[in-house]
Amino acid sequence: MTLPGNEMIPVGDISWRMAAIYANWLHNDKSTARSAFLNGAYDVSTFGYINGDVATDQAAHHPSARYWIPALDEMIKASHRDPNKPNLDGTTGGYWLYSNGSTQPWVGAPPASMGGNGTANFGWDSDDFPGVNPYTVPLGSYATTNPLGTLRCLWCHIGVNRGSTHRNGGCEGSSSRRQFPGWHIRLCCPRRHLFSRI
Repeated sequence: MTLPGNEMIPVGDISWRMAAIYANWLHNDKSTARSAFLNGAYDVSTFGYINGDVATDQAAHHPSARYWIPALDEMIKASHRDPNKPNLDGTTGGYWLYSNGSTQPWVGAPPASMGGNGTANFGWDSDDFPGVNPYTVPLGSYATTNPLGTLRCLWCHIGVNRGSTHRNGGCEGSSSRRQFPGWHIRLCCPRRHLFSRI
């Protein structure tokens, strides 16, 4: 449910399991049937723990999944790869150092529309910029897409260590986050964060 006036506010502290269930729901055309949440991209029956701390969750999405949580390699390609990047040898195409399509790092601060000079929403708070709250910066306030139109700020899961995450860009004002067991993902850009098959 979206609260009126908050349609473009980022969502944070979404666990990997919650994101997987959301991917299942999207895969099943947003059906309200209980079964639409239980399988599709990920099999929810695999979600569990051994000895209370080793997650048994399905490690990769089903091959037929229409929406899924990006793996690290997918996230890097989507956020750093540019088929039009000019290279020193005169060729085009490659990977930028930063996911903002340049060799310049992100600047964590409010966007220009809110009186700042930021290029990503991370590492600042209301103490740094009085009267501005990082949790109320609307999506789209920063230039966050690459030449392929994918968002440049997202969390993804990495490999076997399910407690690992990777931030690429920045989505929320707080650089710290609460740790939960299992994989984690921030759905900072709800409609375009998950990958989908075309």
